[in-house]
Formats: sequence, structure tokens, C-alpha cells
Amino acid sequence: MRFLEIKKDLYLVEKTIKTDVVTETEATNHIWIYDRSWSMSRELPQLVEDMIIKAKDIPVGDTISLGWFSGEGDYNFILKGFKITEKRDYALLEKAIRKNRRPISCTCFSEILAESNNVIEDLSIFSDKYALLFMTDGWPVVSNYHKEISDIFKAIENIEGRVTSSVMVGYGNYYNRNLMMEMAESFGGALIHNEDLSQFKITISDLIESASESDGKIIVDIPYDTPENIIFNYNIKSKTINIYKKKEDGSIKLTPSKEKEQKVFILTNSLRGDEEKISLNENVLKRATNRESLVKAVYAASCILNQKAKTDLAMEVLATIGEGHLIDQLSNSYTNAEYGLAESKIKDGMFNPKDRHKDGYKENYLPAEDAFCLLDAIELLMGDKDASFYPQSINYKRIGLATKAKEDTLQFKADEYVSCPLSSFSWHKEKLNLSLLAKITGHIVLPPESTKLGFSEKFPTFIYRNYSLVKDGFLNIKKLPVSVSKNSFDVLMQKGVIDKNLIYVKKALIYLNLDKIPVMNRAIAKNNKSAKVLCENIYEELKIKAQLKVLNDLKKELSEKEDIKDEIFTGLSEEQITFLKDKGITKNGFSPAVEKAEAIDFYYAKHFNIKPKGFSSIPKVSDVKNKIASKKKLRPVDEMVCLGLDLINSSPVVDQSSKVKIAWLCDKIQELKKEMLGIRSKIQKNKFAVILGKSWYDEFESREDCTLTSDNVLYTFALEEKKVWI
Repeated sequence: MRFLEIKKDLYLVEKTIKTDVVTETEATNHIWIYDRSWSMSRELPQLVEDMIIKAKDIPVGDTISLGWFSGEGDYNFILKGFKITEKRDYALLEKAIRKNRRPISCTCFSEILAESNNVIEDLSIFSDKYALLFMTDGWPVVSNYHKEISDIFKAIENIEGRVTSSVMVGYGNYYNRNLMMEMAESFGGALIHNEDLSQFKITISDLIESASESDGKIIVDIPYDTPENIIFNYNIKSKTINIYKKKEDGSIKLTPSKEKEQKVFILTNSLRGDEEKISLNENVLKRATNRESLVKAVYAASCILNQKAKTDLAMEVLATIGEGHLIDQLSNSYTNAEYGLAESKIKDGMFNPKDRHKDGYKENYLPAEDAFCLLDAIELLMGDKDASFYPQSINYKRIGLATKAKEDTLQFKADEYVSCPLSSFSWHKEKLNLSLLAKITGHIVLPPESTKLGFSEKFPTFIYRNYSLVKDGFLNIKKLPVSVSKNSFDVLMQKGVIDKNLIYVKKALIYLNLDKIPVMNRAIAKNNKSAKVLCENIYEELKIKAQLKVLNDLKKELSEKEDIKDEIFTGLSEEQITFLKDKGITKNGFSPAVEKAEAIDFYYAKHFNIKPKGFSSIPKVSDVKNKIASKKKLRPVDEMVCLGLDLINSSPVVDQSSKVKIAWLCDKIQELKKEMLGIRSKIQKNKFAVILGKSWYDEFESREDCTLTSDNVLYTFALEEKKVWI
């Protein structure tokens, strides 16, 4: 046995097992299980077509069993042991699969996994070789979650010893990564992240090839302590990494390849004393040596550690082979998509030496904590007065419930080449959502009767649309169509966000490749964990909100006094204004009544709320004025409103005309909004740090009953998972 020292008291051991060469290959029973919950609505039609195509790659003589799952009680195997012997069999296969391409309800894993045991029993007369694929984009949504988890692993325990090859596929951003990793370990198989369906097709192909390489499992004794529970082997031909969980007797059931010698790798903190120490350095890594199996194992170990949320240790493992580029990739990954991309690149380096050391060999490399990230890019764009957003050029994925206009609703026609300022970003109060508000100009065609009121056929108006850039901490828009200043262009190109072949042209539309940078970096995760600083920023945000309420109230009062209509209604009669409002045109543009689609599924997302006691709502300005006049005691929240009153009373226009005051109020409101946006950005960095960084505040020992007093205000911290209906 050989070993590589990762650091003090941590070693990667290579154990070699000699096996006989298998000359006859037994047929494989392929079992594919896929998710039919409503969250898969977009993907299911294409997913089904891909499975049909890939099913044709299954070798002659093998069988396929195809099962699906949705909510509790909703599961079925639509094919069991289907064997293709001639071409016309494919037509039957396609027909059966296409009948099951529509979503049904929620998500339950355990029932279909339990039913897999019956499938395996039924097919054992043909072959004892099974390859299992389990694919989901979510996690169990059931009446009793703890029972469901227990049932999942009971079902796996019943079949894992008979499943030769297995792959757990986590699709998209919202699957339960930790649960899927534990399932992969229990099966002795692989966990693979698929960002889209093109990757899923590759995963199926790899599993088919891996299954053809395997002939049952062999019992292997593991004479080492494994505190990190990292035991694995890999298959070079199918490019898969199999993960194993040690049994109580100290053994694993290994899935072998068709090699005379099988290798299994263990990450342990103690050695027996009879192992050979191996060293790896730049010179060794540049040429082919007999140490290549351990080099590949280093890549594999880092991939597995990252899947088990031990990213810091994964980076230390990569440091033994000077992989600075991959360390950077891991260093600033926080979402499933970012982790999945990093793991994909690690596997590229593992199986293809040409993909190693993209930035050269970096000995004793420490990752940069302040890598350019999405939050940095947003700040750059918000500060760029020349930056514009082009909403009509975006490929957008809606995040909320679908809506449709009611019957007889007028149609809005947008102007061509609409651009909007990139300053209208807004953060959600509880969720890690970042939205960009766009004002899109255009017109509606009024009905014929409008001519009697003096209107022409087309009436110019606008609509507001919110585009979610970040949803629940995950990137929702990969390519953002914008134009920017020369300075922003240069920075974004240097950071890899703009394609290198572009040259700067003023006001020219370009696409920002937001998926090329992490959502946040380690510096943000590390330096934004002070609950006290967060409370101070929330307090400042409340003060500005109170002042804005006072200023907006006065602006409305003065506008009504001067009979100043909203800009869109300037010069119109009351009859004309009433007509337009009836058609859905208000001061906020065209906003007709819509009907929301019924919610039919949900997922869980992190909600983070900090509640300052006594500040649940800002009181009416008139109520505070009455308190002052009657000399009643003011609450702290009332005193915030007084800040707005003081701002007006001390303004240089206090004795000026109403129109002068309105102009000053408009400028001051915009100034305060800009200041509040900066404060909210700080608040969100703090929230991103603890939610995406999976950490907690320095002031608290646990996440239970967290309260803190700042500026004589008691703050309660509540981080919980809530249902998001879709």
C-alpha cells in the first residue's frame, strides 16, 4: 500500500486488490428513475426525449426499467425489464415513455426506491447486475419529513448490495445536496451535479458505459479509521467516481472495473506502518509515472470532500499538487451550480492531464479571498451613470407564479430598443433575491369609443417589469444585456465577465457573462458576520424609510394643493383620466388586472428576518404631528418620523412656494433612495455571508433564540426554511 501525506495526521492511502479477469460479461438491468414533480415542468418534455434517445444506446441483451416519482402515493414503473431485440421494439419504448412526460404533484423519494426492490427481485432471473440512475431537482416534500428520510435509507439498505453501478443526479439549484450525497455513499455510487439537460445526457451515457465495465461487487476490508468517511475508487473508461460507506464490520462492497488490479483509496488520519510514502511535486506531475493513480485520487478526493461540504479540506488536498486554478474555483463557490462547475473542472483535470494546472503549478498556494464576484459587479454597475439595461434582449426565466391578463384587456406594444438605467436594483427583505426594475416605454391601442373623448388610436404609456437577477442566492440570469462606460467595460473584461474578443463602443449592447464569476467571494463570507454591524445598518435603513415617508407625504399634499397631476395625465380632463384608469392606465403606467395561476408545487428556501422590537411599521405622519402638538411622549419609531420633519423645517426652501418645495422634495427623495440602496447592499452582503457561507454570527453560540440589543433596540434574528409555491 502507498500513501500521500496531505497535512499533519491526514493521509490519502492507496490499497491494491488483485482480482481475476472476467472473461464473460453478464447482461445489465438498467433502472432509471426520474422526477415528475411540478418543479420539473419546463424540463420534462425534453428530458423524456433525451431518455428515449439514450435508451437506444443500451447494449443488446440488456434490459431497461423506467420509473417515475412525484408526491406521496404518486409513483410507478412504466417499464420493467424491457429488452430490445429488434428495431420495432423502440416504438413501444418511445410510446411508453412519452405517455409519462407531464408533471403531477410534489416530491417523495422513498416509495419508488422501495418499489425498486421488487423490480430487482423480478429481474434476477435474467441477471444479477443492476445499474441505477436516480434524478431529481428538489427534495422530499411530504407530510412527515423525518419518516421519509428514514424510509429512503431503509429502501437503499434493501437494494444497495445488489446494485452494481449507481448515479445520483442533482439537477439545477434546489436539490438537497447533502441528502443526495448520503444516498450516493449508501449505494456505493456517484453524485453528479447537472446544470442542464445537455449534461444529463452525458451522465446517462457515462452510466451505461460504467455498467458495461462492472461485474458485480466484491467485499473489501478497510483497515483504517476514516473520520471524514472518504472511501472511493474510480473508473477511467467511464470517468466516474464511486463513493463508499464503511459497514460495521469494517468492509465495503466495491464496484470493480475490468482490471487485474483494483484500487481503492481511503482518507485517514492514521497509518498502520507498512505503507510506502509517495511524494508529488511539479517535476513528477509533468511526466507519466507509476504515481498517476494517486494523482487521479487527489482530484477525486477533493471532488468528494467538496460534495460533503468540506471545501476548505478539498482545497488543502488540491494544494498537494499545486492546482491553484481549481483551488480558486472552489474557493468562491457557494451555490449548487458553482459547486457543480468546480467539480466538473476537477474531474476534467483528473481524467485528462491536458486540463491540469491551467494557471501553472502553484506550490503552497493560498486562494485569493477577494475574488471579483456578482455583488462587486452590481456595485460597479450601480455607480456607472452610463450603464443601461436592455430588457427586450434578455433570455429570462420567470421565478414566480404564472399570470395571464383577463379577457378584453388592452395589449401593450413596447418601443424598439428600449434601454433602462441600471440603478434600479432592489433587495428582498427576507430572501436572497436581487431584482432589477425596468421601465419599458411603448403604447396601447385604445378601443374605438376613445375617439369620442378626444384620444387618438395609440396612447403612449409604459410598463414596469421586475427581472430577478438572483433568486434564493442563486444566479437566475446568466447573460445580462447592457451598455456600460469605458471604465466599467475595462474592469469587467479584465475580470472575465465580458468576452475577450469585444472592443469598446459607446452605448453598444454587450452581454455580461455573470456565470463566469461567483455570486460572492470568501472575503464577503468572512468579513460580514457581525450581528451588531447588521443591526446598525438596519437602524440606518429604518431612519431613511421614515424620512422618505415624511417627504413623500408632503410632496403628495403640495401636488394636490397645486392641482399638479401625474405626468402621464398632464393636460387631460377628469373624464379622460377616469377612462384611462378603467383601462388599466395609472400614474405607474399600464397595469391591467391579471389572474395568477394556481400554485401546484413548492420548494423550500432560506428566509432570514431581523425584527427590531417596536419598529414593525412606521406610523402616519399626521399621528406623529398630533403627538407633538399635544406634547405626548414619542416612541423611538415616532422620533424617526421627526427626523423627516426636521429635515423639511431646516431646508433652504422652507419659506418658498409650493412648486419650489416640490422640486426640492423630488431631489431629496432621490438622494435618500440612493443612500438607502447603499445601506441595503451592506445588509444583503451580511445575509449572503451567513446563508450562502453556511456560517453564523460571531456574537451567538447557536442559531436558537438569537437576540441582540443595539442603540437601545432589541433585535430578534430568525433564519428558517419556508415554502415557496410555484
